[in-house]
Amino acid sequence: MVDIPIMGCGGMWDWKDCAQFILMGCSITQLCTAPMFQGFDMVKGLIDGLGKYLAGKGMASVNELVGLGYKKYIDHGNLSRDYHMKAQIDRDKCINCHKCFFACRDGTMHAIDIDEENKTVISGRCVGCGLCPQVCPIPGCITLKRV
Repeated sequence: MVDIPIMGCGGMWDWKDCAQFILMGCSITQLCTAPMFQGFDMVKGLIDGLGKYLAGKGMASVNELVGLGYKKYIDHGNLSRDYHMKAQIDRDKCINCHKCFFACRDGTMHAIDIDEENKTVISGRCVGCGLCPQVCPIPGCITLKRV
């Protein structure tokens, strides 16, 4: 809707997030926290994943992707408020790294506590922002559930 390049930054963790920013009109993307947590090797996965996605769509360039998702855009005020998401931790998978605890405490709602067994637990303050599953190094350990 504007005639200037749009840069997307903040919250990108992998190639899927990057693709979503591009689909919404960003011709430039920037990552900071993801490489800090995952190391700079994550950029290879970003490039490979985005490349496979583009190939699957029959696109030769990421520029073909810019703005294609905008037609599906819904104003935040028009989103459904009929449900709430809340994080859940699989205590059997938890390795007590506490990355979710620190990310939540320092970046969002302070909704994760550490119990007497040194495991993380979700408190009633959780708003389902989705940061904790992103920082957890164990796939499937933390999931968002509709409540």
